[in-house]
Amino acid sequence: MLLSLAHAGVLTLLTLWWMSVGTWEFGDEVVIERITQSRYLLFGTEDPLVTETKQKLLLINCSYDKMLVPYKDDFGEGTRPITDRKKLTALLAIINRAPVKPDYTLWDIFLDYPSPYDSALIAELRTLNRVILSTYLTDSGTVYQPYAGLTYALAQYATMSDTFLKYRLLYNNEASYVPARLAMNQQGYSWRKWAGFAFGNGWWLNSFIVDLPIRRVHMNNNEITVWNVGEALENFTPEEIQETVAGRLVVFGDFYENDVHETFLGQQPGPLILVNTYLGLVNGSARITVLLFSCIFLLYLAATLYVFHLREYREKILTQKIYRARIARFLFKYLTYIVIFAIYTVLVYLITQQHVQLLLFALYFNVFDFLMSKYGDEVKAWLRLAPSPPAEEAPAQPD
Repeated sequence: MLLSLAHAGVLTLLTLWWMSVGTWEFGDEVVIERITQSRYLLFGTEDPLVTETKQKLLLINCSYDKMLVPYKDDFGEGTRPITDRKKLTALLAIINRAPVKPDYTLWDIFLDYPSPYDSALIAELRTLNRVILSTYLTDSGTVYQPYAGLTYALAQYATMSDTFLKYRLLYNNEASYVPARLAMNQQGYSWRKWAGFAFGNGWWLNSFIVDLPIRRVHMNNNEITVWNVGEALENFTPEEIQETVAGRLVVFGDFYENDVHETFLGQQPGPLILVNTYLGLVNGSARITVLLFSCIFLLYLAATLYVFHLREYREKILTQKIYRARIARFLFKYLTYIVIFAIYTVLVYLITQQHVQLLLFALYFNVFDFLMSKYGDEVKAWLRLAPSPPAEEAPAQPD
């Protein structure tokens, strides 16, 4: 029993580490995530925090306000379009004069191509104070921070399936990702990266599967306030703009054109992915709780006890007529763990509202079961889990 407990504990730690450090996902896990996230399409229930956040959001769309700036690279020179920074400067100047400032501002626009209005724009951003600017890692692995005196955080994710699934908290102890930085500043969280995990306010996964409760459909249904930069300047007075931004979470970004990503719930704007990841952190989706640890541990303990002690009862089932078919033997032997682990993944999500990745370890138990079926008696004898089989007596020699 002690060996089974130790085996289950080690596998639980390995599972959490695998989830925390990896961007990998199996095809079957993608199917499972589609099933779990489809609850947002099938059911109309909504978390109170989501409702509150939708009411608090003010999305400033920069898709349709462009300007041309000079551009030159190794292949030629000319111009290229960037977000109209003159209009952005004018809008920020109005916001900065507001009696009540935004609660926080998320600036999801890369400032990587210079324009004539940059000095004025940066001055307004510095005046805004409670603002986070999205940035990226350079080819040399450093964080791109073109202007001093501003708070930068990474706005990048990795995927193996060309579909958004997971987001990280920390790149290292000096650089965090945008949602984590927002949670640090808004919620008072503090994390340090160690051994692939994030520690601070508890034990956290450094990479976690993100739900998408706030989506483009809510923008289209006018459940979230959305302004285009130019239209806001033309259609609203400065007083109306200042009244609207008061106490809001203001998000500047490209919501319709370039910064759009494939997800399990259709194409979604990159800035909304950042907001949803932040909500996931606030809801504890990345926190390793006693409940989450216990759910994974109990599955592995049950599977370990089965392989060590109860597997022989399967032989009674396998002697039935259905097992005589080769395909039935294959399905029963090698797909049982995958099916059970897949169903259990959904159950854990329903219990904890957290996503787990277990199918790699379903494959492990397939191999473990196979090895125990071939060498189980020898292994148990070596581990003293069962008495060694008695040695056969040599036949007596005739006189």
